[in-house]
Amino acid sequence: MTQGITMRLIPLLCGMTLSGCADGAASVGSAPPPTISSPSVVARVEGDCVTNEPCELRVIVSSSGGAIGAYQGRLHLDPHTVRIVTRPTSRDAAHLVNGELTESYELRFAGFSPAGEGRVEAVAVKVVLEQPDALRSIRAALDVVADAAGTRISPESIQSETRIQLR
Repeated sequence: MTQGITMRLIPLLCGMTLSGCADGAASVGSAPPPTISSPSVVARVEGDCVTNEPCELRVIVSSSGGAIGAYQGRLHLDPHTVRIVTRPTSRDAAHLVNGELTESYELRFAGFSPAGEGRVEAVAVKVVLEQPDALRSIRAALDVVADAAGTRISPESIQSETRIQLR
């Protein structure tokens, strides 16, 4: 059973690792995997920050009703209000982060788990919020998510939110 799940995730993983974490990514493969409408998946940016002091922002990807087998997304920051102190790096071979910013000041990330995970810390980055209104410019977006069986989650079931405490 695990081998079958792993084999279904390989095309999605190849697309994410070969091009998904690069600026201007293109899709890989001839046909997209089938989609399902549930479970609901959220990309949440979390942090506890003070203006003009270093703090850590985390992107948490979580599912309300099933295991996440693979994901690919972006963290958008505004270069006029947010300064990156330490560029993020990949945790391991299954959770990847492109620490080079795109022209639109985005960090790209991707990950997979053949067994599936209900909650994953996709990115952790140390930043300085240089203005109080910096919170308006920080957002995470998921481009694609698949369950542990390799079935793509419907875009309508994917949400984003920001929960940064600014003191």
